[in-house]
Amino acid sequence: MKNRNPDAENPDAEKSGHDQSGGKQQSTATKRRRSFFSVPAWIRVPFVFGMRLFALYMPILLLGLIPVNNDFTQSKADDAVEIYLVSNAVHSDILVPVADPTMDWRELFPASDFPGPTGDAPHVAIGWGDKGFYLHTPTWAELKLSTALNALFVPSDCCVHVQFTYASYYPKRKAVKISRDQYRQLVQYILGSLTDRDEPAKIGGYHYGRTDAFYEAKGNYHALNTCNSWVGRGLKQIGVRTPWLAPLPGTPAMYLPGK
Repeated sequence: MKNRNPDAENPDAEKSGHDQSGGKQQSTATKRRRSFFSVPAWIRVPFVFGMRLFALYMPILLLGLIPVNNDFTQSKADDAVEIYLVSNAVHSDILVPVADPTMDWRELFPASDFPGPTGDAPHVAIGWGDKGFYLHTPTWAELKLSTALNALFVPSDCCVHVQFTYASYYPKRKAVKISRDQYRQLVQYILGSLTDRDEPAKIGGYHYGRTDAFYEAKGNYHALNTCNSWVGRGLKQIGVRTPWLAPLPGTPAMYLPGK
């Protein structure tokens, strides 16, 4: 007598097993969906919105890294101007000579605008950014989530931060030698960012130290137009090799030699 296989006599047994397995998977997925929708809407909705925004933002960032001005070479002329690009975990600045035949920044930003003496500093660090973030976050310990989210996702007013300083204070600086004409263009770009290029409107009562000040600026800050974007746009305008779009820290100078 042949051994009988119960499953062989029941062709639906295997199918039934798969159905049970599939049912368990569907049940698990259903539970997960229910679990997700049980999260309060004030958490769930921003999370979904943020994930979708991130999905759109990343391709733009990657495309933005395509370099422009690929034929750029540093100037070897006798009157070339050396500038520096500096960046931290969030922000980028341009360091320019405090005074040269093209521009004397001490005349535009007088010593009376600063809490302490500025006369010995050989460079001026200039940056543009979100006004609320700049003024209300002097240290990382004072960073608020609401301030950061507002800066990134709500087009907001801006200001220019000016600090008389030394290039040696920035160990990760990148030096760039540009022609005299390129420097003139850069000066005009910086001046054009101020609400009043002849008499910059100082924002009173705010500073990080004794040699810095804030001034009212044009433009709106958001996730695709950041302080780093401002530096990158200035470099792009004067013909320096830089990403097409550079909203992230460090990206404006990523194609330049140096640390």
